[in-house]
Amino acid sequence: MLPRSPSRQLEYAHSGDVRLAYTLRGKQGPPTVFVTGYMARRQVWALQVVQFSRTRRLLVYDRRGVGDSDRPEDGYGLDDQLADLEAVVDAAGWEQFDLVGHSMGGFIATAFAIRHPERVSRLALLATAPYRTTRSDFGVGVFITQDGEPPAWDEEGVKRAVALLIPERDSTWLRMEMARTIPEMNDPDQARRTFAAFEGVDLRPDLDRIQAPTLVIHGTRDNVVPPEVGRRLAAAIPGARYQLLDGLGHMLMVTGARQVNDRLAAFLDS
Repeated sequence: MLPRSPSRQLEYAHSGDVRLAYTLRGKQGPPTVFVTGYMARRQVWALQVVQFSRTRRLLVYDRRGVGDSDRPEDGYGLDDQLADLEAVVDAAGWEQFDLVGHSMGGFIATAFAIRHPERVSRLALLATAPYRTTRSDFGVGVFITQDGEPPAWDEEGVKRAVALLIPERDSTWLRMEMARTIPEMNDPDQARRTFAAFEGVDLRPDLDRIQAPTLVIHGTRDNVVPPEVGRRLAAAIPGARYQLLDGLGHMLMVTGARQVNDRLAAFLDS
């Protein structure tokens, strides 16, 4: 099974009419927010929550359309996602915090750091790009057809998605669990709405406005967002560090949790 953090009472924040589910972990230390990737649930951060809740206060949440959060008919664009992030941290009473994002969650975290520099103490970006990916750009297209529709999750489609996300051969258990959960995690309507809402959004012209110390982490075997994209992202952010982890794919915070956590700890605690 995918790793799960110990059960905690769900909290709810409201962003307009949308109810957002989140959990708080840790009782002391710097506040830190984790933002999930495209169609991923908050539990994807379980291995980070277990470690960092010992020394930090953590907030993990389900983005709109995913998990225990509401699934509205519309409102999936970047402005909505940023308002949602602001809503959950405001509900927690946090004025300033460290921000960690993976994949599309990294895109959202990057945009938040651009728009709200006074609120982000440190920024960590995992396997992400500063503009929306498409089938022609990167492997994320396996989740969307050429016509902009989610694919049918038949056996072959699931197999392709799992191989794309988890190329590491020593992650058989995770491959099996992903094969089981991908169809149920990816609600077709929400997948389409979320993907379409980011059409044409490009943060590259504004990356030099980021003021927070930034760490960009990528895996050499990432088939969704190529490592060179992460390298260019780091180069465009003033003073950002870039760390490339050998042999890891797109889900590196799960398949390479120890390596990722070590680097996150060294960065966040420096």
